[in-house]
Amino acid sequence: MTAVVEQPSTGHLVAGDTVMITLDLTEMVTVTGGSPALVLNDGAAAQYVSGSGSSALNFLYTVGANDHVGSLGATSVNLNGATIADAAGNAANLSVTSLSQNGPQIGTVQAQTIQDDYLAITRTVLSLADATTEANAINAGTTTETGYINSLLAQVADTTIPAVAVEASMYGAVGSSAEVTSLVTNFLPAQLAYAAMLGVDLTIFATEALGLAFATGNETGATTFATNFGPSNSNMPDTAAGDAAFAAAASSAIFGAQSNAILVNFISTHLSYWVNLYTAFGLPGNPQPSADQIDLAARGAAWGDAVGIALVDNAGPLPALVTNFLEDAAQGTAVYSASLASQPTAFPFQGATSLASAASHVQLTGVLAHTDHMAM
Repeated sequence: MTAVVEQPSTGHLVAGDTVMITLDLTEMVTVTGGSPALVLNDGAAAQYVSGSGSSALNFLYTVGANDHVGSLGATSVNLNGATIADAAGNAANLSVTSLSQNGPQIGTVQAQTIQDDYLAITRTVLSLADATTEANAINAGTTTETGYINSLLAQVADTTIPAVAVEASMYGAVGSSAEVTSLVTNFLPAQLAYAAMLGVDLTIFATEALGLAFATGNETGATTFATNFGPSNSNMPDTAAGDAAFAAAASSAIFGAQSNAILVNFISTHLSYWVNLYTAFGLPGNPQPSADQIDLAARGAAWGDAVGIALVDNAGPLPALVTNFLEDAAQGTAVYSASLASQPTAFPFQGATSLASAASHVQLTGVLAHTDHMAM
């Protein structure tokens, strides 16, 4: 499948209005038996009406009285006993989760939707009164849900975003919903208060603290980071060459195609800083750590430094992936304990002006040294 096209794709529709949704496929298919339908993100369905024998299948949706969503989209295809196959009899690929979609607003934005947005992104509860005020403003046209979501994402630049980004990058999977909430509400507040007292960058301090916390394991007891990037990895021993190999691997993992010598040097410099600090003062809860324990902790903190730079400077794929995940969370489609790359593409929110909700990428050409220090 190449696209999901909605007509109309914009506007504000109410009960009785209709939307034609077309699935564009890569080749001609035939629909036989049953009555396929599209499952929609407002809880309703669009029924198949035409297109067999072509590469475009048409589904018709009629808005119901209780249907509400900021931007209509299809979440899956329900075959209902039908077969959709090409001329050779091969079943068509009908997955829509990776496709960008842009649809009209259906009904009105509800206060519960605003509360769900708020809880998913900030991990705290918004009062019904405040949610109602926001929903009324959106429905009156004085603001948009997209603007509201963007304001929430700005609010969590040093809380939820680092909590998701650090663990997901170190372990290949986002933490559980409970873990993300615990990090935001229990772990990070004290770290951020200390950072504010020091006058350092809150986001980078948060990612440093999280990197150190996750160096030895995560909430499930997994030791993926230590296995892949710690000194126990024979390709990255606790030596100068091993640390250099770690810095190069970390830069590649975090920044992807934007990794460069400047970023590798940034990680190396901060790794040395943390090794010296932990050698002199020990680790939290471990006043006399071994050399390997120091090196693993320092690598975790340096990883956090690099994630912080990625988030602050919008460098590499991580910022966009985290944004997409949190938008999924607001829409109830995020998959916790799974990789960021495997998450479905978030639907646009009400008021979106572009199909792309993810942050744009910029090339990082230089990184300034900073003087953040870990709470001990």
